Amino acid sequence: MCLILLGHFDQDLYLPLGVQIPLQDLRKLQKEPDLKTQGFTYVLREFPSDALHLDAFSDGYTKLLERDAIALVKELKKKANLLARLRTNSHLAFCVSRGHRGKDPTTASEKPTRGIHSDMSSIGAKFIKENFITTRLKALNDAKANEFLEEMRQGNHVVILNVWRPIQQVERDPLAICDWTTVSDEDHLDFGHHPMEADNAIQAWSYNKKQSWYYLPQQQPNEVFVFVQHDSAAPDGHGMNVPHASPVLLGTPEDTDHRLSYDFRIAAIVGPEFELVHNSKSKNKRKRESKVRSFFEITKSIFRNPMRRKNPDII
Repeated sequence: MCLILLGHFDQDLYLPLGVQIPLQDLRKLQKEPDLKTQGFTYVLREFPSDALHLDAFSDGYTKLLERDAIALVKELKKKANLLARLRTNSHLAFCVSRGHRGKDPTTASEKPTRGIHSDMSSIGAKFIKENFITTRLKALNDAKANEFLEEMRQGNHVVILNVWRPIQQVERDPLAICDWTTVSDEDHLDFGHHPMEADNAIQAWSYNKKQSWYYLPQQQPNEVFVFVQHDSAAPDGHGMNVPHASPVLLGTPEDTDHRLSYDFRIAAIVGPEFELVHNSKSKNKRKRESKVRSFFEITKSIFRNPMRRKNPDII
């Protein structure tokens, strides 16, 4: 067990120096986490060999990793039947957004995200589907993409999964993921903002001691995280959106190599047998009223005013 330092949100102020929480090593668990219940899992998957001779941030490299992420989502049905009857036609799973960390760690967009968050709130998921997914697939201008859009328009079951892979051994700023069964509605933070772009479509969460957090120490490129960020069939139309963050591991030397990683958000049409367990620890969500400020605006303000953060290496 290891103590980590996480950033967190407090109303309209992002506090970079956050709480210390226990972090558990996934490799030491007797049973692997279950995607359908805990909202995440990790798989051993060979790194795409065609990418090894390419520049790590080139278009060709990115496309190969994206293709592999889509293939992984389709193949998950073979792993403990996690995605039972996930249709195998290639047009029923698309990458809707992607990102990377570490190319230039001095820029804000390349730094790890300390705040506990999921990729999209309920409103954010609606915005992402109506704008990013629709716009991207329409731009492809092909029959398969149009069929996906039609299935989504008809209200068929859509899940959005984050496929996260490091491209070298992780020595600092690992990805930490929270077990969905330990998340309470009371941990949900509502800043009342309306998404206008991907940066402020996220869902912010607070930490409580009942949460269980996990990571893979020195995670390897062949160890890939997959976690749920949206499920249209959930009772509330959004469901699982697993909290995650990139913590500071206490005792990490400042000169440790920065993390290099890619993440891909894959939208897939799934069959009726794909049923996630949407637990609810509390019926009353915490209402945290604040100025309407997005995550994007908060992080920008920190960089405009360095006095708001005690450690310039943490955002």
